[in-house]
Amino acid sequence: KNPSTFYFCPNCGRQLQRKPLSTSIFKQLGIYLLSVFLPPLGLWPGIKYLRGKTTSEKLVGITTITLTLIVTIVTVWYTMELVKNFQSMLNMQLQGSDLQNSLNQQLKKQIESQYNFK
Repeated sequence: KNPSTFYFCPNCGRQLQRKPLSTSIFKQLGIYLLSVFLPPLGLWPGIKYLRGKTTSEKLVGITTITLTLIVTIVTVWYTMELVKNFQSMLNMQLQGSDLQNSLNQQLKKQIESQYNFK
């Protein structure tokens, strides 16, 4: 065996060179799922793979970072829209309750005046 291809020293176990990152389809799928379902956490493996030596490692890194950024942007946009919708619904209900209160007061005045309640 050629010692230049060893990743670890056979005698002491010290790391001689960096072990290549796995680019198997299952590993890629796991990284991509991490990027989609937990967007900020996808940056860590994305940067790790982007620093890799081989083209396939760099491609996995670029794809992971891109997915992470896209999902983060979509999540922020969707959250902002959800907050806007909730806020408008809340405003409509508050305006409706003000209208309801004024109608109740008018009805109360009419009943008081009709039956001479004070």
